[in-house]
Formats: sequence, C-alpha cells, structure tokens
Amino acid sequence: MNNPTSHQFVLIGLPGAGKTSFLAALWYMVNQPSADCQLELDTLDGESKYLNEIRDAWLQYKPVPRNRALSEKLVSMLLRNRKTKVPLAVTIPDPSGESFRLQWTSRQFTTQYDEHLREANGGILFVHSDNIAAPLRIDMAEALIESAIAHDPSIVETIDSDGVQSAPKRWDIETSPTQVQLVELLQFILGRDYFRPGFRLAVVISAWDLVDQSVADPSEWVAKHLPLLGQFLDSNTDAFEVSLYGVSAQGGRYASSLFTSGDFKDVETFVKRLIEKSDPLSNWLWDQLDKAAQATLQEGGQSPETFQTVLVRCLNSVLRSAHIFDEARFRGVKLHTETKEELREVLAKKPDLGEETLRLNRQLLEDAFPQNILNTKQFAKEAAELQSKAPERRVLLVGMDVKNRYDITEPLQWLMQ
Repeated sequence: MNNPTSHQFVLIGLPGAGKTSFLAALWYMVNQPSADCQLELDTLDGESKYLNEIRDAWLQYKPVPRNRALSEKLVSMLLRNRKTKVPLAVTIPDPSGESFRLQWTSRQFTTQYDEHLREANGGILFVHSDNIAAPLRIDMAEALIESAIAHDPSIVETIDSDGVQSAPKRWDIETSPTQVQLVELLQFILGRDYFRPGFRLAVVISAWDLVDQSVADPSEWVAKHLPLLGQFLDSNTDAFEVSLYGVSAQGGRYASSLFTSGDFKDVETFVKRLIEKSDPLSNWLWDQLDKAAQATLQEGGQSPETFQTVLVRCLNSVLRSAHIFDEARFRGVKLHTETKEELREVLAKKPDLGEETLRLNRQLLEDAFPQNILNTKQFAKEAAELQSKAPERRVLLVGMDVKNRYDITEPLQWLMQ
C-alpha cells in the first residue's frame, strides 16, 4: 500500500450545530460496503467506543448524544477511495459546542484546539438551520417594544414597590446573534500567527430537510439568514476558500420528547395532585415550579388551557435541566420495560444533561402519571416516515460542489482536493 496522504480538519460549531450527527452518519457510511459514498474505512486509529455510541443512537432514530461540555474527541481514521484504493489519513478533532460557546463568551481558546488548528489543512463550520438566534433590526425594535408594553405595562417601570430604583436588565452576551458568534469564531482562526491564507472551509448547513423548500441552495440560505457571515466570507476570499453544503444527516425530525398542550389529559386532576404534593414525585415537581407558576395553578377559576400553558413551560424546563429519577422519589411507581432499559443505559453512561436525559425524563413522567400524561410525541408522524427509509438514504446533501447527493463524505473529499 502507498503511504497515505495525511489530512487534518477541525470541526467548528456552537452547541447543537449538528457536528456529532454528521460524525455519526459518517462513521456508519464509511463502514458499509454497499454504501453509495466514495470513501470507505481502512483502519481506525484509536478506540471506536465514542463513534459506535453516536452511530448506534443514529441508527435507532434517537437524538445523538452531544460531545460533553469542554471535552474533545479526536477522530483519526485511515480512509481510502472505494475505486482506486488510494489511502487517506484523516484526523478530525471534535471539540464540544460548549467550548466554542465559551470561546465567544469568555474568550477562552484551549491549547489543545490551538495545536490542532496549527496542523489543520481545513475545517468544517456547522450551522443548524433550525437553531439560529436572529439579530434584532432597528426597524423591528419599535413594534416589538410597543407589543411588549401592551402585554406587560410594568416593564417600563424602573421603580419597584418599595420606591427603590431598579437596575436595568443587563445585556447577556450569550443571546448575541448566531452570525455574530460565527464570524468571531472565524476571526479567531484568521488572527492566529500561523494562519495560512487559502484555508479551505466547508460550511455545512445542518438539518437541511427543515429548510424552506423555496430556498434553492445553501448560498441563498446564508444570504437570507446569516448575511453578516456571508459578507465576511465574501470579503475574505484570499483567506478562506469556501464551499457551502446543505446536509441532512438525520434524514428528518425525530419524535420530540418536549411537552405540547395536547399531551395532557384530565389536567385539573393533575394540577390538584401537584398542589397537594400527594406523593414524593409530585412534591418534588411542585418545588421545581417557579413562584409565578405556583400562584397561577393555585388560583381558582383557571381554564384547562391556562393549566396546560403553565405545565408545558415549567415541565419542559424540568425535562431539560434536571435528572428526574431518584429511587425514593419513584418508590411505588411502576416503570415500563422500555423505561427500565433506558434508565439502566443512561445511569451506566452518566451523561451530562442533554437529549438522552430529556428523553428518559419524559418516559419517567409518562409512567408516573399515566392518567394525566399521554404517550404522544410531536413530529411522531415524521419520525415514522423516517424509519421507513434505508439508513443509506437518510443522508442528503445539496450544494454547488455536490456530485452525489447521498454521499456524506463529499465535504471531506472537497477539503482533500
């Protein structure tokens, strides 16, 4: 075998940008002899536990567990062209999205990532099409302020009930528009003293299946939704050589574990149970509700719709922010076999709060309150349609440089040219 040409690429993206889902689909495809992609796996340098874990979740139509906060996975594999058998050594550091968030909020730039960047031949910038913090334009501000005041006149008051001047709400850097953060991440790269102009950058718009079908291609989407990023890239063609891709790595939306108003039945009885703290879990859940929610639920004459609105907001917050299971809390609760298996798996892995925990939390609440919480899921129909597809046809790519719309390795192939 000829000595392989070595390539190192960096993955760049804020939390939830789609990096891990891309890697999961990539790992599956390069391991399938019948897959319709140009590159296949020769050997893996290192252990495959992480890659197998995210691939298995992808195959089971479960949200792929994200890379843990501030951790970094180093994916190093020897690929080869399926036809020519020419080997290609590929190293892909996978920093967590949290590390990129902190790069923006706290100006932290890890030594490890800096070392990988120094050796990188190119990078893949991930942007999730359905997870964009849009900028607030000046021409929108007046209407939004008037609407907010009409909804809650108290927001214009700066004196509290004791006559004390209240402090204005401070600006939160984490709420900055997505495109501002992305441009800053690229400027970090551009500002390194070892940066070499002509740096190849594949921009991947994740979850392309959710994009408005009237949008023709990724460049049009970027111009419409991330104009600052588009202008930055257009103004720095001497520094970055760019190719844009729309990528659907999951193939569609999975059933959502978050609550909607239609997920509750006999809501008055459910609220009564929470208020009375009639069991350890109800007692704990009640304590998780904010004071305003507790006051609304306790107030007489409220409609079922009001109860549903409060429960959706508060319980979704609980699903996202806590590990619900506790032996004492669930004593006496009969768990379904599927829930027990999921619980055993999650407890064994001890994951950070994320999609795995959220899904388990929902199952636990369904089992604990079978008379009040329906086993229904938002996007369940789309998820069922997705499961009818062969795994090799779940992946879809669009873009000017795409030759095979089912080949997840296309961005890598372009970076290797």
